[in-house]
Amino acid sequence: MLTETSELVGLEIYTNRGLLLGAVGDVVFDMEKEKVYGVFVEKTNPLLVEDELPVIVPFRWMEGIGDVLILRYFPKFVNSDGSPEHLPFMKRLGKDIEQAGEFAGHMIEDVERSLEPQHKEQK
Repeated sequence: MLTETSELVGLEIYTNRGLLLGAVGDVVFDMEKEKVYGVFVEKTNPLLVEDELPVIVPFRWMEGIGDVLILRYFPKFVNSDGSPEHLPFMKRLGKDIEQAGEFAGHMIEDVERSLEPQHKEQK
C-alpha cells in the first residue's frame, strides 16, 4: 500500500485495455484545492500518444494503484494537435506547474463533456 505520493514516481501506467501508457515521472498537485491532481507521464507509448508526447493523467481516471497504475479511462489515441477532443498534452512541463495543471484541467473537462452523451447511449 502506498503511503506517500512520491511512491507513485516510477510506477508503470496501463490502460483498461492492458496497454502500457508509460511510467509516472512526477505527481501534479492542485495547489488551490490542496490535493493531488494527477500524474505526469514524460515518455508515452507511441501506440497511444502521437510522437510519444508527455501527458498529464488526472487522478479521477485511475482505477487501481498497487505495483502498477491501472486506468479506468484513457482515449484510444491522443493526437498532438491539442484539440479539445483529445487528452491534453504538453511538450514541456514548464516552470509554472499551476498553469500547466489549469490548462490540463480545462482540456480534460472538455473531453469529459464531449464523452458524456456517448457513455449514456452505451448504457
